[in-house]
Amino acid sequence: MIKFFFHVFLSLSLIVIQTSILPSIPLFSGCFDILLIVVLFLSLMFSNFTLIAAVIILGWSMDSLSDAPLGLYTITYVWVFLLVQFLKRFVHRGNIIFIPSISAFSVVMSN
Repeated sequence: MIKFFFHVFLSLSLIVIQTSILPSIPLFSGCFDILLIVVLFLSLMFSNFTLIAAVIILGWSMDSLSDAPLGLYTITYVWVFLLVQFLKRFVHRGNIIFIPSISAFSVVMSN
């Protein structure tokens, strides 16, 4: 239960940081999506497909708070989650090449 509240608090904090604090700092105006780190962590560490509801909620909250087109974050987060779940069947999740490559692909996909 503590882990659940930690992840909820972390996600909400990252949403607030990304939508209100980072755009006002010129150095971080072109920063990649930091909530994507949470989506990657959830998809790498847990293999429940019920977590897709949490990913949809994260995407929906980012869609509603940002000025991006509606559905952009939700679709991106769901595709990243499903892609990592699919690739975890073939590659060990702790592989030294898998984690950086899926992270780089996710950042490119979200931008």
